[in-house]
Amino acid sequence: MLSRGAGCADEAAWRVRAAQYVLDDGHDARLLALIDPVATNAALTPAVRFGYGQALARAGRVPDATAAFSVLLESPSHGLMARTALVDLYLSQGDSAAAWQTATPAVANAPNHETQVRWLRVGIDAGQARAVLSFVTAQSPGDRGALVAVEALARLRMGQPAEAVALFTNLPVDRFEPTDALAFIDTLDALSGMRPARQAASRFTRADASWIEVTARRALLASRA
Repeated sequence: MLSRGAGCADEAAWRVRAAQYVLDDGHDARLLALIDPVATNAALTPAVRFGYGQALARAGRVPDATAAFSVLLESPSHGLMARTALVDLYLSQGDSAAAWQTATPAVANAPNHETQVRWLRVGIDAGQARAVLSFVTAQSPGDRGALVAVEALARLRMGQPAEAVALFTNLPVDRFEPTDALAFIDTLDALSGMRPARQAASRFTRADASWIEVTARRALLASRA
């Protein structure tokens, strides 16, 4: 656990200086040994604290890593990186509710589009489809167009299957994730029957491991012909 005794100012200062030299070397054990005794000291720079949090996470010290990242959430230089790392940490523990709560204040300013989409999907998994849909529909037409799959999933979770199918139908194949494809196929099967579902499933021909469930669904529909 994190040390609560912060050590004297001189000790903290030299430990921080030494930590700066090992940050980029990947020596997690050395970094942890240096910073553990002064983990709560204000002398830790954002860069050292963030690197320390990463080392804690890799060491499996989840509560300590959570604390280290949480301190940085309002940091101008490392706040967004710390928030992203904290979301990932919660997800690694299967806590989508905490991950969404952490991501929510920064969804609009996510580091990139891929991260924003991932965070919005976390919100849907956390049972916050209404909040996700509210965010998506408030975007400009161009930005909203990049979030079609997210909007479809949110509408599906909110009991709007016809609207979800309409959105999925016009989405290019390369914009689907496997979970999107499964949702599209299964919802179309429930609404319109086997033939339209089988036709939709035939659009997805990727064979890599992440698409194995879609491949199986396509085979199942073919066997029902």
